Amino acid sequence: MDEETIKRLMPLLEKAYDDVGRGAGRELGSILEDVVKTFRLALAPIQYTAFLQDSLRGHLEKCFRKVPKENLISPARSLTLPICEQLRFHEDGVLAELYTNLLSCSMDRERVSYAHPGFINVIAQMAPDEALLLEQLSSREGKLFIRCGEQSRFPYAPLEAERRSLYTESVYDQPIESSIEPFMVKPEKLAAPELFLTYLEHLVSMGVVEYTNDHGVYNLAGVSRSGLQIETFVIRLSMYGRLFHTACMADSTFGNAYD
Repeated sequence: MDEETIKRLMPLLEKAYDDVGRGAGRELGSILEDVVKTFRLALAPIQYTAFLQDSLRGHLEKCFRKVPKENLISPARSLTLPICEQLRFHEDGVLAELYTNLLSCSMDRERVSYAHPGFINVIAQMAPDEALLLEQLSSREGKLFIRCGEQSRFPYAPLEAERRSLYTESVYDQPIESSIEPFMVKPEKLAAPELFLTYLEHLVSMGVVEYTNDHGVYNLAGVSRSGLQIETFVIRLSMYGRLFHTACMADSTFGNAYD
């Protein structure tokens, strides 16, 4: 990208902060120029004119809109370059949203410490469904899931109708569906629910999800784990997973477009 191209892009990018004062605008312009030049380094191997005018500009604008203008800083190129490289392959979708959220975090002086460089590799290995599963696990207590045996009618994590069938067939002093269902993982909300257990195994292997014996979620549901006649497990975000969620997913709109 030549300098003239950068100059043509600058006004388009600055629209994301069209309310910035003149003095702050000069500082913003310097930051924007640095970011765009960084993108130039990342995108050098490919033909990028159309890409920059559309997809790249859109990604940058999303990043800037998420950072208060008084907090905007120039991101470290050690983060920006690999994020840009990945965004070449993700023009839109939940994974692109993770990358842009991480990039905006690295541009925010109040959140930059959350932008762990290892998160780039986590996203690169992640399926979109796995990101949506992480969002389901964002409550501190985690979620329950039922894992039936291989000889069961449901040799996977049962979906909503199947869970209701299991509740009905089990004998309890009182109905538990209304108590326990809100605390269940919802595989049926994934594009490929039959791969839930595979996704879970992968997320655990990456260190962002963990199994726990903490009974907090059972207490919230008002049920006793030992009294349940269905085998349940508790999964939650690990400490590393919580940091990942804070940097890449702590946005009230995350994943809305993919429900």
